[in-house]
Amino acid sequence: MKKKAVSAQRSLEATPLPSTTAPKAYTVEVWKVDKRVKQSNGSDMKKGFKLVYKQDTPPLSNEETMDMKQKLLKQFPFPLYHFFIFETMVEKTHAMTGEKFLERYDTPYYLSPSSETYWSS
Repeated sequence: MKKKAVSAQRSLEATPLPSTTAPKAYTVEVWKVDKRVKQSNGSDMKKGFKLVYKQDTPPLSNEETMDMKQKLLKQFPFPLYHFFIFETMVEKTHAMTGEKFLERYDTPYYLSPSSETYWSS
C-alpha cells in the first residue's frame, strides 16, 4: 500500500513537455575515489567510488558554468574526485499512453510511468 502512494506521488512529479524549448538545467555529481566502497547490485558506478557532492543548477550561461567548474575543481581536486554532469530532466515516453513527458534523470525505473514495472505492481 505504501509503495502505491510513493508511485502516485512520483507520477505527479512527471511533468509534460513544454511547448517551447527551454534552457536546460543540469545536476553535478562529484564522486571520490575510495577503494573501501563496494559496488552494490544495480549500481551504475564502478567499485571504488563514493558520492560526496550533488547539486542541481539552474540554467547557466557559459561564463557562469566555467566559474562553477573552477570553484568545484578548487574544492575537489581531480585525481581524487571525478565529476559527472547530467541533464536534470530527461524526456521519456509514458508506457500506457505513449505521451512524452519530462522526468528527473535519477528516477528509479520502478517509479517511472515509462516502465512496465511501474504499472504491473
